[in-house]
Formats: sequence, C-alpha cells, structure tokens
Amino acid sequence: MASRLHMITFILFLVSIMMITPETAGAPEWIKPHINAKLKNGWAFDELTSTFISKDGSKFDPKKALPSGFTIRYTAPNLAQRDRKTLSDSERNLALYFQIIFPRDTETLNFLDIIRQWPCVSDAQEAPRISLP
Repeated sequence: MASRLHMITFILFLVSIMMITPETAGAPEWIKPHINAKLKNGWAFDELTSTFISKDGSKFDPKKALPSGFTIRYTAPNLAQRDRKTLSDSERNLALYFQIIFPRDTETLNFLDIIRQWPCVSDAQEAPRISLP
C-alpha cells in the first residue's frame, strides 16, 4: 500500500512539472520573450533611430510591425559598432545577429513570420523557452 502511494505521489509530481510554463515557473522579471535574428549582408541597425539601413541607403522601420514596448539590440554590440573591415570572418558573421525583445506577456510566435519577411533579415528564430525540464 505504501509503495503504491509513493508511486501515485511521484506520478502527480511528474505531471505537475510538465504543466509548468515560463510564466508559472517563477522566471525572473528580466527574462523577456525575444526572437533571435540575423541581418542580411549590407544591412545595419541604427540604435539611435531604431531603423535598419542598407548600404544603398534604403531604410526599414520595424516600429510599424511590432507592439509598443519592444527593443532591438545587437547580440554582440561591440562587434557591430566596429568597422567590418577590421573583423575576422567569424566576427563579421557574429556582428550580424540581433535580438528583438518583446514586453513580458507577448507571444513571439505571432511575430516570427512577419520578421522573416523584413527586407533586412536573412533568418529569424524563436528563442528557447525557459522552463523546468
């Protein structure tokens, strides 16, 4: 009888773990939903104006496609700010990556296809969801 009770308790524990989501797992406030993306060659993000600018002068304003409260940040800002000619191939590649950070309760999957269609983006992926195993 006691071993059966232990088994039922263990099963209930496993079921409760599977139902934990990032919001209910007690994730810290500083963890926000985001999408990882990569710029196409020849594009850059201007943090002062929050616009993407191509080598030929074309501009793309992401504010029209995203909810208020979003932020865009380079993944490696120090590399992104340096002259690309001084970077190695690996550093140049890394300098193209950026994150679109959304307000806490935003479902990023709703924006993934939109972002993939931007003229400045070569790839976009949903970030891993933080939760217990």
